[in-house]
Amino acid sequence: MALNADAQSAIVDGVVALAALISHAQASMAQLIDQAREWNELTAHSVVIPGEPRSEFEVQQLAFRSFVSEIACALRIPESTARALINDSEMLIHELGGTFQALADGEISYRHAQLMIDQALTLGPESRSDFEDAVLESAKTLTPSKFSNKARKLRERLHPESISVRRTEAFERRRIEFQPDLDGMAWVSLYQPAETAMAFYNAVRQQAMRLQRKDEPRTLTQLSLDVAVDAMLEGVQASTSLGSVAPLECGCPGEQPESGGVSGRVGRAPFRFGAKE
Repeated sequence: MALNADAQSAIVDGVVALAALISHAQASMAQLIDQAREWNELTAHSVVIPGEPRSEFEVQQLAFRSFVSEIACALRIPESTARALINDSEMLIHELGGTFQALADGEISYRHAQLMIDQALTLGPESRSDFEDAVLESAKTLTPSKFSNKARKLRERLHPESISVRRTEAFERRRIEFQPDLDGMAWVSLYQPAETAMAFYNAVRQQAMRLQRKDEPRTLTQLSLDVAVDAMLEGVQASTSLGSVAPLECGCPGEQPESGGVSGRVGRAPFRFGAKE
């Protein structure tokens, strides 16, 4: 048994060493991406732009867009992801040097670095260094989720603006998003005030729990989703001509009618939503 335990420990040590190498590689990639960004800025005027003469700002913007496209194609990622990668790399190299070094040394993961960046960006440039110094050691010992909570609480104390101003600004970013997934499924995410989201979730959960019974095949998670979808569709379809089909007790989408009407009503019940920063 001792030999088996030693062998397993050796394998886990190998996994840890590999994770550190991955972090080092990601830091190196961030450094190279930022070098490419700087070169792009220096050589912006070498980009051939047809048409009328452009302002300096327009030239820089066009050159940057070209750079984003090049990174996206080279790494086979969406342009939005490439742009975020470029911006994160610049932040790590020029404003969060301690975080960059910890990543290069394999002491934190890239996810920890991203969380540090996300929180630091909400602070003014003059506050970011102090913020990094205060939370970086925690990033080396906590899981990403726990580190995010701790960093967020400290950021609340360091942020120069009042909570009411920041809440107003955040409220203006409220939105609903649709993201297709595999096997005919998809996600719908709602970004909204925390108290509204919590009230929505609690109401859905409570109703789903009331629908549980011995002969109910759906899990509580499935019931919660069906309750949410049924309430939202019922509310929306009451005021729009989306078509109608008979409610389905199973909560599954109905077959598409030949006439082209909308199907997919869920089982009747008196609402996944998620939030993305």
